[in-house]
Amino acid sequence: MKCILSILISLLLQRVLFAQDIAISKTVAAPVADELYPNMSIKSIMTPTGWGSVGTYVFGGMGGSLPQPYKDYNDLVAGAGIGFGNFYKVASVAAIWNINNVSKFNNFSGSVIASRHLWKGSSISAGALHLFVEKSKSDPGPSYYIVFSHAVQKSPSRNFMVSWLNYSIGVGNGRFYNKSPKDRAEGKGSFGTALFGNISYEAFKNCNINVEWTGLNLAVGTAWRPSYKWPAIAIGVADITSLSGSPRFIFSFGHAFMLTNNR
Repeated sequence: MKCILSILISLLLQRVLFAQDIAISKTVAAPVADELYPNMSIKSIMTPTGWGSVGTYVFGGMGGSLPQPYKDYNDLVAGAGIGFGNFYKVASVAAIWNINNVSKFNNFSGSVIASRHLWKGSSISAGALHLFVEKSKSDPGPSYYIVFSHAVQKSPSRNFMVSWLNYSIGVGNGRFYNKSPKDRAEGKGSFGTALFGNISYEAFKNCNINVEWTGLNLAVGTAWRPSYKWPAIAIGVADITSLSGSPRFIFSFGHAFMLTNNR
């Protein structure tokens, strides 16, 4: 379960980076003329997106599961790191250090996510999550993935330079493919699809309704960020079907502080 939550916080922080960059687009010329972007809120909780960034940032956040799958107690993780580079020119990179057990502060891992803009409204990311973890204290093995994201260019919202419809599709191993020992013991199989994806609809300004397929199960949620000066907050329900785990409440929040803008 620790691996799932460290993935959650790593992906949240990646999205906070990009959201912080888009928030300043009103005052900085857009790298691609007439391009519609995703809004500054979160597009998914449990699955990656392909969006990157164009500056140098520090950031932090926290996420949790209430309760853990197959458990009667809750779990909480946190993370912090730095993002740098320009995903329009070469690439952007986010390096994240995860605290996989906030209560005991004795279980850590690292994550690295690299992103590149492809064409108008489209971007791609590759990530390595849950690296350097102590196997005796957490679920074994890292997770690697690649994901494509697109902001639909024919769906402008009332929000400046924003599309109200975004989606991502990707493939990965680890927690995007392998089910837990408890899943196997419960007769739910050993593997998921490895393919994952998410769709995000902007219900109103900077507030999204998100649907995700994690590779193992279905999740739905909502997210809101009033402005770039406020943290990004998301809540949802994971493992909705009987394919893995059990239904549970999930949440995450995070914030980024821009140091330099490389656009």
